[in-house]
Amino acid sequence: MHDRMIFFSLISLIIISTLWWLYTDVWMNGAKTDELEKKMIAIEKNFQMMAQIEESYDDVKNRHMIQTREFDSLKTTIPGYDTYAEVLQSIRDIANKELITIESFHPEMDDSFPALKTKLKFTGKHIERRPIQLRIYGNFMTIGSFLEEILQLEKIVNIHSIHLETELNNSELLSCDLVLFAYIYFDDNKKI
Repeated sequence: MHDRMIFFSLISLIIISTLWWLYTDVWMNGAKTDELEKKMIAIEKNFQMMAQIEESYDDVKNRHMIQTREFDSLKTTIPGYDTYAEVLQSIRDIANKELITIESFHPEMDDSFPALKTKLKFTGKHIERRPIQLRIYGNFMTIGSFLEEILQLEKIVNIHSIHLETELNNSELLSCDLVLFAYIYFDDNKKI
């Protein structure tokens, strides 16, 4: 009887050990293995997506060089910091040529286009947009000619807003409030 008890105890111990082994290795580790397999499948899918959209280094480098060349070509139509004063003088000269009276002329020195600079900061080159507020007087023809010549300047100057009013004392005289945008090209690598 004592031998039977030892035999059943050993059998019970073997069965409990086997069940414990099945629970820890097969059940618990099997669940972990399934989870790892799912992660591996997801990683494989991501790798395949990246392989589809991945470009060679040479393609990326060539595209960057083309964009840099195109950006550098803006120097011919956008004044640099050193020629901004010439643009302002050109506006005054056009006003004198067209017999326009300038009552107020306020070029702002702050960039009103900061988002572009932060996006292009890595190149060391960027464009700033500087507003110029004007109040001028003239007749329909002179103000029209003035605006046409402003738009035909060699350097980029855009008309942002315009407000025309006739003067009470003289129906032929107009007052015109303008906001112009002058664009300035900066190269942070170049010393001013």
